[in-house]
Amino acid sequence: MKKVDVIYGGWLNAPNGASSVIKLLYNNRSLFETNGVSCNFVTNDTYWETPKCRSNDMVLQNKGVKSCIKRVLKALISHSPTLESAISIYLGFMKSSKKIAKRYVEDENPQDKTPLFFHDIFTCYYYLKHTSANRPILLTLHNNGETFKMLSLYFPCINDSWVMRLLNRVEHYTINKVTKICFVANNPCKLFLRNHPEISPDRVHFVYNGLPHIDSCNDVVKNDNLYEICSVGSITSRKGQDIIIKSLSLMKPCERDKIHITFVGDGDKRHRLEEECEKLGFNSIVSFVGNQRNVDEYLMKSDIFLLMSRDEGFPMAILEAERIGLPIISTNVAGIPEMIKHKETGFVINPNAEELADILKEIDKYDWKGMGEKSQSLFNSRFTLGNMIDGYSSILKAL
Repeated sequence: MKKVDVIYGGWLNAPNGASSVIKLLYNNRSLFETNGVSCNFVTNDTYWETPKCRSNDMVLQNKGVKSCIKRVLKALISHSPTLESAISIYLGFMKSSKKIAKRYVEDENPQDKTPLFFHDIFTCYYYLKHTSANRPILLTLHNNGETFKMLSLYFPCINDSWVMRLLNRVEHYTINKVTKICFVANNPCKLFLRNHPEISPDRVHFVYNGLPHIDSCNDVVKNDNLYEICSVGSITSRKGQDIIIKSLSLMKPCERDKIHITFVGDGDKRHRLEEECEKLGFNSIVSFVGNQRNVDEYLMKSDIFLLMSRDEGFPMAILEAERIGLPIISTNVAGIPEMIKHKETGFVINPNAEELADILKEIDKYDWKGMGEKSQSLFNSRFTLGNMIDGYSSILKAL
């Protein structure tokens, strides 16, 4: 039995794609064991209690000297967006990774040769910086092949700044130290190799994300005169909900009246988009329902799944929709084109409002039910949980 330590600098129940994958792997450890791999999971949950949600104002509240220092620092960084972004990146992405890596190394036997399996670059980086052991490492990156593309979208001012130069050093150090690098789709793998010709292709692999099968519900009553469209994801510029709203404004009222769009999720752009929908008179055809635990229920009530992301790795939301049997409209970003057969299981387009509007204007023209059935077949053949665990098991056993 091959023993592996899986180390992740996050929480199992965090609302992001990487955490959902780690939780799936954790909950299905027995499938790894069937393949001859015994996984020991080390996450924030291993060492600490899940923190209670606190607002930014509560975090800054304190008494005495500390409070004064925080007020001064807040005033200083407010005049430097780059510094403010750097602090946000450290606090939001790096601090937790550093903490768990150091905690793990404290308990580590320097002579231990057990392979390590990381799912984020910062935890892997801090581990390598603090350890004296020499262990085989598999690092999986859940991105489009550009390690810090997501951060550059969230914090545009870091591009061409000292922050990005520091991040690039982190990447260079880490990818040259690990044994194997894995991505969640082939396109990110190819882009990474183009950007890093110094890395041998033999060290780089990809394993598609996967999900367990669920029983589909055939009892859901749908409106034959209305196309119910569901879009699941954080309400951010990166996920492209603004593109969807803009596409509606390019349609005639009689065309818009054929559809209803439900946005499942929350984020920093939600309030602005809700105001825009009210201003445009779209409240009857667009609903924002916030974060939901019962996402599958919304998918089962839908006819089409829509995600207009500007940046992705391999979105779990699309897999969830395909598993239900929905046709997919999404963008030609990262691994998404590998998830959809264009015009067979859905549409792959640019993150562009005009292209989306062209499809929605002719929504009656397409066999959405037939595409949904093919979409589910594609999921069953390529994106199951078993396929994902088999892929990772094969790489881990070779370390």
